[in-house]
Amino acid sequence: NLQQQIRPQRNRGTSARPAQNLDVGHGKGRFSYDFAQKMMGQEITPDTISTDLHRYNLAGPAFDRATNISKFLHLWTSTTR
Repeated sequence: NLQQQIRPQRNRGTSARPAQNLDVGHGKGRFSYDFAQKMMGQEITPDTISTDLHRYNLAGPAFDRATNISKFLHLWTSTTR
C-alpha cells in the first residue's frame, strides 16, 4: 500500500524541517502512468507538478506545464469515477 509508505513522510515535519513535498517531475525518462494512477487511486496527489523541461523533451512528452497538468487532471478524474 503506497499510503503506508508515503503518508508518514508527507505528514512528518517541524518548524525547522518541513514535511516532505511530493513533486512530480515529468520529463522524458522516468514518468510512469501506471505508478501515477496507483498513487492517485489511493488518494495520494502531488503537491507540485513540474515539467523538467529541457531541449531533449520539448517535442514530447513534457511539452509545457499546462500539458503536464492536463495529464494529471485526466489521471485524477479517471481514478475518482
